[in-house]
Amino acid sequence: MKPEDNDYEGSLPAVEDVLLLIEIADTTINYDRQIKAPFYALFCIPEYWLIDIQKPVQGQYTIVNTQTLSRKIAPLLLANKRLELR
Repeated sequence: MKPEDNDYEGSLPAVEDVLLLIEIADTTINYDRQIKAPFYALFCIPEYWLIDIQKPVQGQYTIVNTQTLSRKIAPLLLANKRLELR
């Protein structure tokens, strides 16, 4: 969210204050992709990250995907704020 001098003490942030929305999904990934993501876009949230944390089923992962990523990632509108991946 955009930093405010009052740190939102007197009111909640508005939609236009949100620069990045990060959501962690477990069992709701399809709902999040099909319903929530378009809803966020409708309200002009500039960036939405949906992180799928699939759990193992009967002791095994159902999907395995290995990707080489940078050790740090940054939101589009907050390029000076980097998140370190571990």
